[in-house]
Amino acid sequence: MTDETNEVVEATDIIEVDKYPTPEEEARDFDAKREHDQLDVRDRKKDIEFKEKYFGLTKWITGFWAGFIMIAVATQIVLNAMGAGLSDPAFIALITTTTGTLLGFWYLIGRSLFPNGKT
Repeated sequence: MTDETNEVVEATDIIEVDKYPTPEEEARDFDAKREHDQLDVRDRKKDIEFKEKYFGLTKWITGFWAGFIMIAVATQIVLNAMGAGLSDPAFIALITTTTGTLLGFWYLIGRSLFPNGKT
């Protein structure tokens, strides 16, 4: 370090910083595009974290749906063998509506996580 003169002060062994820069030097050192790019990178990282979080939740819901369908089919087979259970049209409606709901869910999640095809 130096005294109050306008001499170079070593901030580290790598970077030399003028203790009293001129306005031209400050303008040169301030790079608005670089600052904007750094903010953009931070914003994209947060966006990716958000998408990963909700995609994980979506995968869990899909797994739950697949388990429900398997249990419903197995239950229907067992109950049909015993003379009980849903009628064929009711069972088809159950499978169709749950599948349609899940596909709609994936569509809505996809549209909210990736609006207008942007990543």
